[in-house]
Amino acid sequence: RVSVALLAALAVCCSSPLIEYSVNARGYSLLALLTVLTAVCLHKALGAPEKRFFWVLCGSLGAAGVYTVPVMMMPLFGMGVVVLVSGLRQSVGSPQRRGILRGLALGATVCVLLTGFLYLPVLVVGGTKPFAESGRMAYDILGQQIGSPGAMLTQAWGLWMRHVPVIAA
Repeated sequence: RVSVALLAALAVCCSSPLIEYSVNARGYSLLALLTVLTAVCLHKALGAPEKRFFWVLCGSLGAAGVYTVPVMMMPLFGMGVVVLVSGLRQSVGSPQRRGILRGLALGATVCVLLTGFLYLPVLVVGGTKPFAESGRMAYDILGQQIGSPGAMLTQAWGLWMRHVPVIAA
């Protein structure tokens, strides 16, 4: 475990594009933190599915993540599928299965309701228009910066390889 953690830390420390990406004030560092905290909380919830606290906390952390960066829905969906499969693998009628499936439903409900509450001011003032415009704006900006897939690959390769001499030294 220690060697894997050390290798991961070295990879991130030596990767300036990851560092730049995480400090662009876009919320991705906070998103990563909330994803890890949600995963840890789900692990605790699976260990004690009858304790509602962990399921509510998972839903709250998920809502905070979706409010920070909406792409948090992807890791939440993935973790939800894993928990659902874990619950369905338990024997039919067992308290473990019932607890996991009820807990998942509770956590998902808390997440959806809290996310809706957090986004309510934006929806009341601007409707759904700000959400649609922000997606289109990101697409337009990316389209202006990168002309073709080949140019994108060349640019990405240069970005990832620019500090290889420093790492090798």
